[in-house]
Amino acid sequence: MLCVRHFALLLLIAGTASVSMAQDEADPAEAIPKPPTIPDEPKTVDPANHVPEQLAKLATVEFADKSLRDIAAWIQTEQKIPVLFDTKTLNETGVALGEPVTDRLQNEPVYLLLNRLRGLNLAWYVEDNILRITTTSVASERMSTQPYNVGDLLDGGFKQAAISNVIQETTSGPWEEESGEGGGLEWLGDVLFVRQTDNMHREVNGLLAALRKHARRTFTLDPPQHGALREKLAANVSVNFNDTPLSKVVEDLATQSKADIRLEPIGLRNARVRDREPITLKLSDRPLSTTLDVLLADLELRWILRDGVLWLTDQVTASRFMKTAVFDVRDLCRDSSEADALGNAIQTQTSGPWLNDEGNGGSYIFAKPGALVVRQTETILEEIHTLMATYRKALLASKPRERSDIDEVSTRYYRMHINIAKDLSVLLPLLVEPKSWINDEQPNAVGTVMKLSSRPDVVAVTKEKQASAVLMDQAVLIIRQTRSVHEKISDVIARIESGDTPLTATGGGSGFGGGFFSVDEEGKSTRLRKKSK
Repeated sequence: MLCVRHFALLLLIAGTASVSMAQDEADPAEAIPKPPTIPDEPKTVDPANHVPEQLAKLATVEFADKSLRDIAAWIQTEQKIPVLFDTKTLNETGVALGEPVTDRLQNEPVYLLLNRLRGLNLAWYVEDNILRITTTSVASERMSTQPYNVGDLLDGGFKQAAISNVIQETTSGPWEEESGEGGGLEWLGDVLFVRQTDNMHREVNGLLAALRKHARRTFTLDPPQHGALREKLAANVSVNFNDTPLSKVVEDLATQSKADIRLEPIGLRNARVRDREPITLKLSDRPLSTTLDVLLADLELRWILRDGVLWLTDQVTASRFMKTAVFDVRDLCRDSSEADALGNAIQTQTSGPWLNDEGNGGSYIFAKPGALVVRQTETILEEIHTLMATYRKALLASKPRERSDIDEVSTRYYRMHINIAKDLSVLLPLLVEPKSWINDEQPNAVGTVMKLSSRPDVVAVTKEKQASAVLMDQAVLIIRQTRSVHEKISDVIARIESGDTPLTATGGGSGFGGGFFSVDEEGKSTRLRKKSK
């Protein structure tokens, strides 16, 4: 777990000033490269691209207290796909096919309607071109293996281990490597084989698509309808409610903002709030988001964007509903050291919470320097988006300076299995820049290495459906070296731990932060890592 108090954000801008041997004075325009242009698009990966074609079609329909049978009949007729209910399981869980459903689509894809059946604890998948509707618990246990050819990502500088880590740490999971149960990943050349549920395969597809092409902020699996809702959340509204029932308040706000705003029944029950709860509130020309925040605070409710709807739900549900976004930050960090510092800044300058030892909170990881992947709530992702814009303004307003920190000496803490630490404490000075380490023949060198024991990791193990915990002894190598040597050490450690694939992408970043983000001598880490429960 990162300890953010050990890091300092240094607002220093550095360029690479090169002096030509043939010139007395370098041309500043040539000496300092221009930062890369960060695109605004794509803003999202459309889930409709990763569902069967029949369910991605746009439709307009309204159901008022219609049964599940009626909805299935409409899908079969209009979308030309057979629908089968898992009748036995539904009966066992008390879900009747005559269950009344009220919903609507307004020129929206059909899969959104199916996703909203989640409120009845229902889920869907397509097998043999048949739409099957079952319970969420059954769907979560149904896994399949699919191949993903990611040769283009590997050619683009992403490493196999980094791709695996990003997938496991920024999707909803679960993953066997992280929690002792769930899906798994296996590599065969450029092909990644993933065993997971249908919904998780859609998440993986969306994440890989965002890694291939991302912008200032690209949601990995977010319907474009949410982009329109975000614009409406930023638009001003005026309200004057006096003991007005909550349901009427929501109806009035939806009409005024032209947004699809709904009360989530389960969320209301969890918060013990009635839809007839009297509301008194007067605000003029305030953003819809601010109005909702004020309105919902006393009711212990919050809003979320899910399946094309602005839902009002309980705070616990909202805090657990996280999304993943990829941020193009090549202009803010060009190597793993600057990526670490940018990550630490995000932790200290946003509300969080961030992942802790109990597995609670959001997480971030750099797929490679310049490609930041974050899993968090909508609110925190917006905070990060705003924070990046603030850093960019500071970067433009700062004077570029010659970068002289490549040989700056710092101390970093590398945590690993105790056996690996034992071997590396002896072998690292032989493997990485031997002339840079202090010894009897090189008393003026700078490099030193010390090994200290660390707390063990608790790893969950499931065998024959029996869960148990195993303690994995850990140690920390405390290494004092130059920045350039630290980069090589990171690469060697990663190769030792993961074969010929580095654990994190080091170097190769094309960022122009120029030292905008840096860390002190206390240590570094490239990601927040989930702790096994």
